[in-house]
Amino acid sequence: MNATYQTTAHVPKSRPVNQPGRILRNYRKWTLTSPLWLPLFLTPFGFAFDQLERYFGAWNAHDLLFIGFMLVYSLLFGGVQYLITLFLVWRRIDFDDGRSWLRTVLIIPLIFTPIQIAATLPFILNAGRLDELHQTMLYLAILDLGFGYSYVALWLLGLIPLHLVTRFLKKQNND
Repeated sequence: MNATYQTTAHVPKSRPVNQPGRILRNYRKWTLTSPLWLPLFLTPFGFAFDQLERYFGAWNAHDLLFIGFMLVYSLLFGGVQYLITLFLVWRRIDFDDGRSWLRTVLIIPLIFTPIQIAATLPFILNAGRLDELHQTMLYLAILDLGFGYSYVALWLLGLIPLHLVTRFLKKQNND
């Protein structure tokens, strides 16, 4: 009746960590959410440059403040619409595949713009400016596409140093 029990803790098998792939996957996810967090992150810097300009007068920070204002305004004016856009495309992206991500980021501004126009249409109609409706929608579309593809350009430029780092890490792992 004296039975001995052998206890073995379940130890998961260790998988090799794909560090370069994980870095790129996380970058691709963070970039898609950047229109939501980047304006909030940059706002204090705009105010700081404005204060420095007031004290020293060394440079003109009004352009930087204008860009910061436009970023915050774009978040307030299009944050919900961008969340809707992300909801529509997020599950269709294979974040491990760079081509899938690239195809998606190139069409995100084209998906976002009609959603943004549809969301602002009631406000435009409520203002009673039906004679300026087409001009306002065209201006909004140009503004949205400009901001959207500016973000895409930043995302693609950010890939350059990231690919250099991941190549270095791959060489380190192979050695």
